[in-house]
Amino acid sequence: GMLVGGWLAAKISKLDDPVRARRYLGVVCYLAAAAFLFLGVRQDDALSLAVLWGASFCVMHVTLPNWWSCAIPQGGRHTATVFGLMNGLGVFGAMASQGFVGVFADWQKGRGYEGRAAWDPLFDVYVCVLLLNAVAWWLYRFRPLPEPTAAPEENAGW
Repeated sequence: GMLVGGWLAAKISKLDDPVRARRYLGVVCYLAAAAFLFLGVRQDDALSLAVLWGASFCVMHVTLPNWWSCAIPQGGRHTATVFGLMNGLGVFGAMASQGFVGVFADWQKGRGYEGRAAWDPLFDVYVCVLLLNAVAWWLYRFRPLPEPTAAPEENAGW
């Protein structure tokens, strides 16, 4: 998915309106990822589930080079800071997700659910997260950071 995404990011950058094209790519990919994840969890056949979830993860990863390509012009001379912020928030989100899975599993067990009845609703939460990502891409508008009017003095503040 990231290989295809890198190729698409390079092609998109040559278009008249690359930001709009990146927005549409993000929306389409996250909607497809949500649909594949939603359909996959409802499969009784392991192969069908694996194919649908593999497709979900693949199209979701198509967006990764795309959003890094949006961050570069968006951040301007602060691109390194924006990249650090994006990575830091991603790590925080991954950690929070792991905690959420444990809490959700315990909650479902406390409600008397077992097996698929306990676990399947968890994936619906992640479908909603993918749908929120599609909405975020749809709402994204490029607004460059303002450049400072005067350069700061070398020894100012210390």
